[in-house]
Amino acid sequence: MPALPSGTSSTQARQIQRALNEKTGASLKIDGQFGPLSISALQKYQSQIGVPVSGIYDSATQAILAPFMAQKYLGAAAFQQAAAKLGVDVATVQAVCQVEAKGAGFLDNGQCIILFERAQLYRQLVPLLPSAKLSQLVSQYPTLINTTAGAYLGGAAEWTRLSQAQQIIKGGGVDPGVAYRACSWGLFQIMGYWFAELGYANVTDYVNAMQMSESHQLDAFVRFVTNMNSGAMLRYLKAKDWLHFALQYNGQAAVTMNNYPQKLQDAYAALMRVDP
Repeated sequence: MPALPSGTSSTQARQIQRALNEKTGASLKIDGQFGPLSISALQKYQSQIGVPVSGIYDSATQAILAPFMAQKYLGAAAFQQAAAKLGVDVATVQAVCQVEAKGAGFLDNGQCIILFERAQLYRQLVPLLPSAKLSQLVSQYPTLINTTAGAYLGGAAEWTRLSQAQQIIKGGGVDPGVAYRACSWGLFQIMGYWFAELGYANVTDYVNAMQMSESHQLDAFVRFVTNMNSGAMLRYLKAKDWLHFALQYNGQAAVTMNNYPQKLQDAYAALMRVDP
């Protein structure tokens, strides 16, 4: 008997693999191919939750895991809600997500994907610390506080960098939450320092939302597009003016380097061919 029910799509299989990685500590390749390693992780999860260890994604297992996946990962309903808020078609939102977003909003361990920006932390600290103290920190901790970008490690190691930076600035009398502003968060990697423009009361509320679900991360993108630059970004998105949308969203240098307008146009065209 197959481990997954008949009719399970590759997308659904990948979500199950993602959930099993988080719930069991497995390191499954998220490929939708539910082979022996995936079955072993499923059995481990079944043992954890106290249901029969069948190695089959049966109704007892689904009753517990499916609600978790529906809450945490992006689904059709989230795209529809985002499209309605923006006043665009679903394919437009999906195209931007394909091109601009990370492949997933969470690491295997369930933490939100982040990128800690040492140069942004420096900028956040400029009004908070005497210049001599800030220069001392740059000299002591150049990989964490610097005038230039860099020293990225990726994955869970970015959380380690964030934690280290928080301890350093706390020792200097600065609220460790300031370091949250120096990170980009979730699927769309929106910087923490935009929290107010996105409608969050403080950066901690923004971080908590990004940690909850990919739907919350998509909602942050909706807020970003709607609120920034007096609505210009949203106007370009509605008009499917991919060049000017990408210039607003990515900046000139990134557009030149990565050809985002063409990628957005191609992604949208492909989605419309699949679901016109």
